[in-house]
Amino acid sequence: AEATGGQYFRARDGEELLKIKDTLDTLEPVEQQPTQARPAQALYGGPLALALVLSLLLVVQERWPNNALQRAFNRLSSRSIFLQQHPEWRQRLQR
Repeated sequence: AEATGGQYFRARDGEELLKIKDTLDTLEPVEQQPTQARPAQALYGGPLALALVLSLLLVVQERWPNNALQRAFNRLSSRSIFLQQHPEWRQRLQR
């Protein structure tokens, strides 16, 4: 600091640090906009729940291939207009 004509500051506690901060603010005042904190909002709950439900359905389908849920889905799919028009999809769903 002596070689360049600057000033040296040393803070040993919080009180000295506040004094140094005030001194620096008088030497170089800088206007700052107030900091606005935005609360973090987690958005992963919905997709995570959906992935969990789909995973459970796949496990049920693999472990118990002729379960009530699969039979109900097959009944619904057999009534579908789309499946009547596209029989290749019915074969894919039955696998």
